[in-house]
Amino acid sequence: MDYQFINNDYNEPEAIFSGHHLAIGYFLTLELAENVVEIKAICAAISRIETRAMDEFEWLGKEYKLFIEKGEVCITALALEYEVYDELPESTQLYDKEQKSECGLSDFREVLEEWLFYISE
Repeated sequence: MDYQFINNDYNEPEAIFSGHHLAIGYFLTLELAENVVEIKAICAAISRIETRAMDEFEWLGKEYKLFIEKGEVCITALALEYEVYDELPESTQLYDKEQKSECGLSDFREVLEEWLFYISE
């Protein structure tokens, strides 16, 4: 997973991910941003899953949903849950990589920890 953290033109933290992980960057940038409390809550849920104290975890944001189960993480755009496809012109192509990303739990935990460190600097 290739990614970098930067401050954008408005001096706001931004996570930029490549390839099949674009949604993770949007999730961090748009949903979590600098919300340390939410980030720590998700990290705590990951710890409970790793110790098998909990089987799954779901976090619902304004634009994305995080779902963790059996060591796998899935971030999905909430727009995918709506039937908007019927309203789009026939030639419209949606870029799915921005809408859904999956990765392993340990990789996601590492990304969250690095994001937390980056926004705390």
